[in-house]
Amino acid sequence: MTNQPIIEKKPLVSPAQPKGLLYHYTDQRGLIGILESKTIWATHARYLNDTTEGKIVVEVVRKALQETLGGSPVKDKSMKKLQVNLKEIIANLHMFVTSFSENGDRLSQWRAYSGRNGGYSIGFRAPYLQDVGATFLEKNIGWLRPDPKPLKRCQYRDENAKHSAAFASQQGKSGSTNPSVSEDCNPVNESKVASDAQTKQFATDLLSLVLELAASLKHKGFEEEEEWRIALFLKEKTTSVALKFRPGNSMPVPYLEIDLPPKPWQIGVEEVIVGPCPNPKEAVQSVESLLKSNHFAGVRVTPSGIPYRNW
Repeated sequence: MTNQPIIEKKPLVSPAQPKGLLYHYTDQRGLIGILESKTIWATHARYLNDTTEGKIVVEVVRKALQETLGGSPVKDKSMKKLQVNLKEIIANLHMFVTSFSENGDRLSQWRAYSGRNGGYSIGFRAPYLQDVGATFLEKNIGWLRPDPKPLKRCQYRDENAKHSAAFASQQGKSGSTNPSVSEDCNPVNESKVASDAQTKQFATDLLSLVLELAASLKHKGFEEEEEWRIALFLKEKTTSVALKFRPGNSMPVPYLEIDLPPKPWQIGVEEVIVGPCPNPKEAVQSVESLLKSNHFAGVRVTPSGIPYRNW
C-alpha cells in the first residue's frame, strides 16, 4: 500500500491578495487605544456579531463526509473511528480573530462600528498584517496552534450551500497553504482507510481542514464587509495566561492583545479614514495630532466621502 495522505495536500494556485490596504474599523476609544498601546485585539469568535460562526463549517464538512463515506464498502473497524462529532469539535475550538475590510469607507461599516462618538478605519498592508500574526504565533507557540499564514480572506456561504462549492473556493481562492481537498472536492480516499496510523492521519488532516474553514467561512449576509482576518487558535486543553477580558453587551468577552510592530522600528499604519462626523476638518486635524504624539509618521488622514449623518 502506498503511503499517501487521505486528505490531499496540494498547493493552492494564485492565492488571493487584496488590491490595496486592509482597514480595521473602530470607534474613538478603539483608535486611541490602538495608537497608544501599539496593539490590536483579537476577539473570541464565539462572541462576534455573526451568530453562525462555526455552524456553516459543521454543515460543510458533515455533508462532505456523509456523501463520501455514507455508502462506503469499507467495513473494517477503522471506519468507526472516523465518526467525528463536528459540533463538539467546533464548540471546543477557541478561535480569536481581528477583522479587516478591503473597503475603508463603506456606509454599512460606519453604521456597525462607529458608535455615536465617531468612527475611524485604520489602513494596513496585507504583508505587514501577515507578519504581525506570524510574529505573535512565534512568541506564543506553546499555547497557540502554528499557522504559516494566519491572515485569511473570508469566503461567504449560505448555511445550506453544497460542500463542493466551499471546498472548491477553499482550494482556488484562499491565501492559506494548509491542507485542502483534491480537485474533485472528495476529501477522503477510501482505499487508504485501512490502518490505525492512517485513521489518525485522517483525523489530523480533517482537523486541519476544519480549522482552515472555521477561520475563513462566514454567512453570505456579511459578504459586503469584504473581510480579511487574522485568525488564531488555542491548542487543546490550553488556558492562556495572556487571555484578557473586556465588558460586552451582556457578558465579559475574552480577547488576545496582539503587538502591532513585529519589529520595534516597524509600525505599519498607512492611512486613517475619519468617518462621517459634524466637523470633519477638525476631526482630521485631531487624528493627525494623535498620530504625531504617538510617533506615527507619514500616515495619510482623510475624511469619509459618504454624506451620512447620525447626529
